[in-house]
Amino acid sequence: MAIYSSNNGQPEERAKLNLTNEEEESLRTVYRKNKEGEFCFLGMYDPEADYTEDYCIVPIKSSFEDFEMLYKGTNFTKVCGAFSKTAEKAWKKLYESYLHEKERKYRDVEGTFHYAEIGDSIYIIPIRTAHNTCLEENTYAIKLKRVIGG
Repeated sequence: MAIYSSNNGQPEERAKLNLTNEEEESLRTVYRKNKEGEFCFLGMYDPEADYTEDYCIVPIKSSFEDFEMLYKGTNFTKVCGAFSKTAEKAWKKLYESYLHEKERKYRDVEGTFHYAEIGDSIYIIPIRTAHNTCLEENTYAIKLKRVIGG
């Protein structure tokens, strides 16, 4: 059976995430234990998957680092998507509420949410297609922790 982590991120980071219980439930991340005993980001939680003790299921409030601006032309790899409809809706709400707070205006998000590796970091970003490998415009992204525990 997988390890289920509780919310243990920094209080000021967690405060940025204004989520309902249902949204928090749908926005969990999965980390897998490596040879060094660290848990490295694997992907988004799938309630249908069978996770062993080598996996740690983490609430978004514990894997969240910050919102970060990524600039046009930024290359990324390992683009993955296929979030559940509930998770997609929750990512969009989280993202749009941050944009509204940051820019003081509402802006609808185009595209769907995917996670991508950029350098040594993991980001949740709205992109138009999973085949993109480069950002077409400046955009805010949700930065997640690459490694937890150990």
